[in-house]
Amino acid sequence: MIIQSRFSLVQGDEQQNHDYFFQYLLEKVLDLPNVTDFETSFSQSERIFNLYIFLFPLYLKKAMRKGVYKTYVWRSYNNSNVKGIIDVKKHVQVNTPFVGNVAFKQREFSFDNAMNQLVRHTIEYIKTKEFGKIILAECRDQSDKIIESTPNYQYFDRNRVITNIILLGMLIIMSIVYYGVYA
Repeated sequence: MIIQSRFSLVQGDEQQNHDYFFQYLLEKVLDLPNVTDFETSFSQSERIFNLYIFLFPLYLKKAMRKGVYKTYVWRSYNNSNVKGIIDVKKHVQVNTPFVGNVAFKQREFSFDNAMNQLVRHTIEYIKTKEFGKIILAECRDQSDKIIESTPNYQYFDRNRVITNIILLGMLIIMSIVYYGVYA
């Protein structure tokens, strides 16, 4: 489905370089100020991707109504206050001359999880766009909460976070299919 005016298709032999109708729709529907140029003259796949960028604040507000997402995550530690499962392999590698520290893993209920990291990467990506600050201005409180809840954010972990989310999504789909058969 293509959203455009019938007058913005082709003028002569060249494609019109700016789709003002689509920009007008974005400004009116998403309640964005009309003082910026939203670069709406892309191919169809790039246009869909940019539409997601404009819709992000709406969905972030809707998702944050219940608060920041919190889930269990595994954390690894190496100190003298053991509170979880002892990791023997890591303990032998790291603490060979024993000085009192023990390597262990612990499961914690935390805001700093893969889902919030993915949302944080999305926020940081939108900030790099020339119109990103304007788009994120309407959900500033929600984006600030996400930024505060992800202190371990690293820019270079983006591919790892996306891979983990994809694997998590595949596991959820597989469990829905498996349990859906027996329900």
